[in-house]
Parts: sequence; structure tokens; C-alpha cells
Amino acid sequence: MRNFQGQFANKGGRNTPKMGKAKNAQGTVMRIWNYMGYQKAALMFVIFLVVVTTLLGLLGPYFMGVIIDQYIVPKDLSGTARMCMLLIAIYGVTVLLTWLQTFVMINVALKTIQKIRQDIFEKIQTLSLRFFDVRSQGDLMSRVTNDIDNLNQALTQSVVQIISSALTFIGVTIAMFALNWILAIVTLITVPIMFYVTKKLVAYSGKNFAKRQKDLGELNGFIEEAITGADVTTLYGKEKETVQNFNKINEQLRVSATKADTFSAFIFPSMNFINNLGMGLVIGTGSVMVLNGMTTVGVIAAFINYSRQFSRPLSQFATLMNTIQAAVAGGERVFEIMDEVPEIQNKKDAFVVQNLQGHVTH
Repeated sequence: MRNFQGQFANKGGRNTPKMGKAKNAQGTVMRIWNYMGYQKAALMFVIFLVVVTTLLGLLGPYFMGVIIDQYIVPKDLSGTARMCMLLIAIYGVTVLLTWLQTFVMINVALKTIQKIRQDIFEKIQTLSLRFFDVRSQGDLMSRVTNDIDNLNQALTQSVVQIISSALTFIGVTIAMFALNWILAIVTLITVPIMFYVTKKLVAYSGKNFAKRQKDLGELNGFIEEAITGADVTTLYGKEKETVQNFNKINEQLRVSATKADTFSAFIFPSMNFINNLGMGLVIGTGSVMVLNGMTTVGVIAAFINYSRQFSRPLSQFATLMNTIQAAVAGGERVFEIMDEVPEIQNKKDAFVVQNLQGHVTH
């Protein structure tokens, strides 16, 4: 009868706990990082590969500038060919190492998720009956499947990108100032604008990602109970009311998902516009400097490539924020279950009784 009553409640399911904005995003991230610590050796290898590929990526624009100034302008065809072959070799090695780091990181992510999934499943086996009585089975399923899947996507895609973006940002900044400090300052003008726009969009969309995960769990809970109690629904003629409740929760999920995805979708176009603005400033300033003999065409060419590399980490990080926010919101929901304390706990000196034999008497 519990399923029947749950179907026709206002929210269409058991009493699902409210889940709003992430209460402790930093704590959730640290717990995920601690789980990744089980794969410490592989993780350190990935970081090493990221450092190498980042350094190789910084060599490309530099050699382009050298080729233009020292080989193309003097019309040294043989030297140009040799340098181009070196450039191709650098990019080829970078591709291979990038593939290797992706392969290793996927294995790290999957083993981490396997451990989290195992821990939450074992935890669920220890929880009291009251825990299951006040929570929707569909919501629990959503936490064990959808929320953990969001974690998997974030670990697979985001960890390497974040490390690579940070190293690239630092390396490119140093390289630009080494080449030409004036153009470096011109490039840095757009950075505060990028941070401001990203901060505003992320702050607003983050609330809606947590709301979306909560609404998804509530919808799964309603569907689970509606299917389980379909015979009772038909018996009491409540089909229309059940559909109305479903539509209400489904619309609620659509609204929260639309808000989350819409505002996160603004991030990449905004970053792209700011990147192009910065590129225009570099080209304009560089052209004036070349005409006045303050720099060379090769330096400008190298700077244009460095400018792209400089803005790319910020754009990538901003684009990854929707994946990261969904993962943090999902991770908090997963750890909320892990932190549940069973009402009935074994005593310290308790022992397991096996092979009981006897008779029940009244």
C-alpha cells in the first residue's frame, strides 16, 4: 500500500530529501581526490606526461617564429625543410604522448569509480529499514548510477585538462614575456574580462546543476514507484492523476536542466569572443611594432600562436565547468549516502553466530 500512497503524493514519490545548492563543494572535491589517491602511481605518471606534452606544445610556436625569421625571409629552402621536419616530429610525439596520457587517465578514472561504486553499494547494505522507508528507490538508483556516471565523465575528461590548462597558462605566460614584454601585456588585458564573465556564468549555472540532479532523482523515484504500483493505480482508477503528477515532475526537471545547460552554453561563445578580441589587439599592436622596427614578423607569428594557447586553457576550463559542476553535485549526493549512520549498530564485542539450530516454541 506504500507504493500506492507514494504515487499520489504531491511530489509523486516517497519523501525525497531536499537537495539544493552544493553544501560543501570543496569537501566533495577533496573526497574524490582522496579516492583517486588509490591510483597514485598511475596518476603521477599522467601528470608527468602532461608536463612533457605541455613543454612540447610550447616549442611549436617558438620554432615557427624561428623558421620565418631565419629561414623563410632569407629564402633558405633547405633550412626551412629541416626545421619543418623537426616541427612535424615535435607535433607527432605530442600526439602519441597525449593518447598515452588519455589511456592511462581513463583507467585511473574507471578504477576510482569502481571503488566509489563498491563503497556506496556496501554502505547501502548496512543502512536501517527506516532509511529506505523515507527515500525513493528511484532516487537511490539515480545516485548509484547517474550521479556516479557524472563523476566518471568528470574524472575522464576534466582532470588531465585542468592540469594541462594550468601548466600551459603558466608556460605560455613565461614564453610571451621572454619574446616581447609589450605584446605580453597586451595579451594579458583580456584575462580579467575572462575571469569576470566565467565567474558570473558559473555562479549562476552551478545552482541549477545541483537542482537538476535532485529533480532527476525525484523523477526516477516517481517512475520506479509508478511502474511497481501500476496494478494498484489501475485498480483505483488513478491513471489520470498519476500522469498529471508525472508531467509536473518532468516539467520541473526540464526547467532546471534548461537553466543549467543554457547558462553553461554561454561560456564557450563568450570566451571565444574575448579570445578573438585579444587576438585583434595582438595583431594590431604587433603590426605597428613591425612597421617601426621594434620586432620581427616571426615574433608576431609566434605570438599569435602563443596568444591562442594562452586563451585556450581559460576557454577549456570555462567549458569544462558544466561537467565539473554536475560531477560535484552528483558526488555530494553520493557521499551523502555514504555518510548515513545506521540506526542499529553492532556492539564492539559482537560476534557472528553461524549454523543456528533449534526450534521455535510459544
